Amino acid sequence: MELFLFFIIILFTVTQSSMTKLYTKNSNDVIGFNVVKATSSFLFFVFLAFFGFSLHIPTLIMGVFCGILWAISMFSSYNALKDGPMALTSILVSFSILIPILYGFVVLKEPITLFKIVGFCLLFFAILLINAKKKQANEKANIRWAFYVLLTIISSGIASLLQKSHQTLYPQLYRKEFMFAGMLICSLIFFCISLIKSKPEKEKKTKLQTSYAIIAGVTSALINFFTIVLSGFQDASALFPSISAGTAALTLLCGIVVFKEKFTTAQIIGLLLGIGSIVCLNL
Repeated sequence: MELFLFFIIILFTVTQSSMTKLYTKNSNDVIGFNVVKATSSFLFFVFLAFFGFSLHIPTLIMGVFCGILWAISMFSSYNALKDGPMALTSILVSFSILIPILYGFVVLKEPITLFKIVGFCLLFFAILLINAKKKQANEKANIRWAFYVLLTIISSGIASLLQKSHQTLYPQLYRKEFMFAGMLICSLIFFCISLIKSKPEKEKKTKLQTSYAIIAGVTSALINFFTIVLSGFQDASALFPSISAGTAALTLLCGIVVFKEKFTTAQIIGLLLGIGSIVCLNL
C-alpha cells in the first residue's frame, strides 16, 4: 500500500506541473487558475468530510497555517513554471525537501549517514550546474524566475514540515481534517484576491483551460493527502527525498519529451546530480 501511494504521488506531482505549464502557455491569469485549482482541491476534502469529521482545534490551527503556505506555494510555482522550463523548475523546487530533512535531523534526531552527507555534497554541485546560464537567457526573466523558485522552495518545504509535525504529534489521526482546514484557507485566499483585484478586461477561459486547473487541483489534493498519510509511517529524511527523486526523474523525462525543453550540457549534468543527490539523501 505504501509503495502504491508513493508512485501515485510521483505521477500526480508531474501531472500537476504539466497541467500548470499547459495553462500558462495560453493564459496569464495566475489568480483565476489558482481559484479553480484550490477550490477543486477543497471540494475533494469536503467530500471526504462526509465520511466522518472530528473538530480538533490544534489540527485546524496547523491546517490554517499550512493553507497559507500552500497559497504562497501555488502562486509562486505558477509564476516559476510560467517563466522557466518545467523540468528545471520542478527539480529545483524538489530541493524543498531540505527543510523537512533538517527538521528530521535536528528535532526528531533521525540518524545522519554517509549517504546523506554525499547527497548534500551532490546537491551543492547540482545547484551550481543547474543555474549555469545560457548565453541567450534573459537576465531579468532569470531573476524573476529564480525568486519564484526560491519562494516555492521555502513555502513548500515549511508546509511539508508542518505535515510531518502534525503526524508526529497525532500519528494517523485527523489527516482529512488537517487537509480540509488547509485547503479551505487556501481557497478563501485566492477567492478574496480575485474579488479585490480589478481587471479592465476579464480574460475568457476555454473549457480546456478550466479542465487544466481542475485536474491540477484534484491531483494536488491527492498528493497532499497521500503525503500526510505516508508521513505517519516513514521518517521525514526518507519519505520526502524518495518522492522528490522519483518526481525529478519523471519530470525531466516529461519536460524533454512532451514540452521539448532543451538544456545546456552543464544543466543536464546538474539535473542528473540533483536526482543522484535526492537518491543518496534517501539511503
